[in-house]
Amino acid sequence: MMLNVRFAMFVLKPWHRAIWIAVFASIAVSVLAWFAWQNPAINFLPRDRRAEWIVLPTVADPHAHWFANLDATFRREFVLTNQSGTAPLSVRAMRRAEVKINGTPVHFPANSNWKKVASADAAEQLHAGTNVIEARVFNHNGPPALWLTLTTDQLSLRTDQSWEVSFAGSSWHHAALASLVKTPGPGNSLTDSQRTFDAVKNNWASWIVLIAIASVVTFLWNVGFKESTARWQEPILLASSCRFVVAVILEQWTAVAVPHRLRFEGTSQLHQLHPATPVASFAH
Repeated sequence: MMLNVRFAMFVLKPWHRAIWIAVFASIAVSVLAWFAWQNPAINFLPRDRRAEWIVLPTVADPHAHWFANLDATFRREFVLTNQSGTAPLSVRAMRRAEVKINGTPVHFPANSNWKKVASADAAEQLHAGTNVIEARVFNHNGPPALWLTLTTDQLSLRTDQSWEVSFAGSSWHHAALASLVKTPGPGNSLTDSQRTFDAVKNNWASWIVLIAIASVVTFLWNVGFKESTARWQEPILLASSCRFVVAVILEQWTAVAVPHRLRFEGTSQLHQLHPATPVASFAH
């Protein structure tokens, strides 16, 4: 009797379980976010309000590609009325950058993590009149991206859409913000495929069949394990069954619906890109 009482004290109520699940989920998400923010091996651009991450104006591409060592040059012109005494320059680049001001290299302290800000004073490279800042960014595992701020007593310069970019020596184009969603235009393989709402409208009967199958699976499970399955577990079983069946169907649909064409503009130096990396193309 005493053993049953002690055991009952340690049995968690449903709302206790919900709290613990929420706590563990929050911890897991926080850990993953910290790794994405700090780990240089993860292709994640940490947001910073002082400037925007800018990239090539590429189009959306669903295809997988292999490795290539890509480089892009970002530039910006600005005018100073007189020589600045100090000019703090802060740079982050995925994954390596060479910065020049008026053709003179700017040297930064060694930095093993490209997500950490590298800083230097660029006052010596500046002069009165028109100045040009260029940053050549190299990346072997994705599209080159740049984050930069330059502050003087006359202006505050930061990376945004006013910058220009040239890929592998190509013509200059306006840079794109990495935070903006890239919408595929006419001729892109994504627009040639079936759209989400059209797929739902054309396949609603199949979805009903899938839900019915998942419901039958849940019912048979409850019949076979009636004593061991609690009532609060029934919705979880139903949701899990639906998710499994839907995942299988979506995987098969994606394999058929998404074409396996590769289309991009490039130079003779351009090789295949890394899996899940957007293709460097200025075409829509």
